[in-house]
Amino acid sequence: RGTGDDAGAIRPDSPAMMSSVSLRRALLGAMTSSRASHARLGSSRARLAPARPGATPTAAGASSSHPTRRGRLSSCGTPRAAATLSSPPASERPAPNPPGPLDHARHRDAVLSKLPPGKLVYVPAGKAQTRNGVEGNARFRQEPDFLYLTGVEEPGYHALFGTGADAPFVLIAPRQDPEMDVWCGKQASRDELRAVTGADIVYYDDEFHKALDAVEAQEGQTVFVPSHDACALPNDPDGLFLGLRPETTALGKVMAKARSLKTTEEVACLRFANKVSGDAHVAMWRHASRAFKGAQPPRQLWEHELEAVFAGETMKMGLRHLGYPSIVGAGAHAATLHYERNDAMVRSADDLVLVDAGAEWRGDTAGITRAV
Repeated sequence: RGTGDDAGAIRPDSPAMMSSVSLRRALLGAMTSSRASHARLGSSRARLAPARPGATPTAAGASSSHPTRRGRLSSCGTPRAAATLSSPPASERPAPNPPGPLDHARHRDAVLSKLPPGKLVYVPAGKAQTRNGVEGNARFRQEPDFLYLTGVEEPGYHALFGTGADAPFVLIAPRQDPEMDVWCGKQASRDELRAVTGADIVYYDDEFHKALDAVEAQEGQTVFVPSHDACALPNDPDGLFLGLRPETTALGKVMAKARSLKTTEEVACLRFANKVSGDAHVAMWRHASRAFKGAQPPRQLWEHELEAVFAGETMKMGLRHLGYPSIVGAGAHAATLHYERNDAMVRSADDLVLVDAGAEWRGDTAGITRAV
């Protein structure tokens, strides 16, 4: 799904598997088919938070905008100041408490230490996408490599690194027009961004020349960039990046290797995403059972209704993003591999329904498929 990588299968005797199997037998009768559950490393949605040192690598699987008064659209693509920069207070967190922030400094070390010294690394964040070009922004999901290295969830940022001992990490933030504060909230300051990301220096996107000076960029110097953003160096007004030589293969290979080795905290994120997603599947099948049980005539049940139950249950637990679009196929639709319309009716309790759905936490996603 998307950019995710498989992160290993859930064992058939796991609690998530057993609970859904027994529930289906008790509430909906015979289970017609079942696929293996698996967790995937999604792109990443780690919330901005200070890094927590001491993680031990373990072998595991892979790893609205508002118009202004003048009618402009704002991406609101900058972290908010104060409390919104950090994790919610314990009193507001869902129970059980989700795994804490990841150690992005350790991630950076794992990648940069494998690249030759005396070079540069440039990784851009994703860009805010408008709905149909004119209707405000769709919900943003961060570019996975950028999230892995920085922990920044917002669009429009840039990360610039030097390689070798004591090379700096420079974060380049989009500068928000102060007039947009009333629509999007006040932008985080440089000091706040440094505190939550671990960046050595923070500049704004009208200060690229300062960022290049900070990493001591030189004419003709190699700069490693992600392969999917080949030659996509910033189009800065002064053309400061034009003298650099982009290299598009090495960084991707190093990133893939680093992300395949999971820290203890990342494994906890995978388990949390699977636990919440498994419970949401159970709640969804309970809802389906109640729709037909005892009702004369049985009330209507729609595929998108089951999709909504799953999404609602995961969001209640704080997982605001799905790892991929949910597949809910009733009857013949269950045979369509990537059926995502989810707009047909479940006609009876005997109708076969296949659901492939999983939520993500801090960039690690569950992927659970069941047919009942």
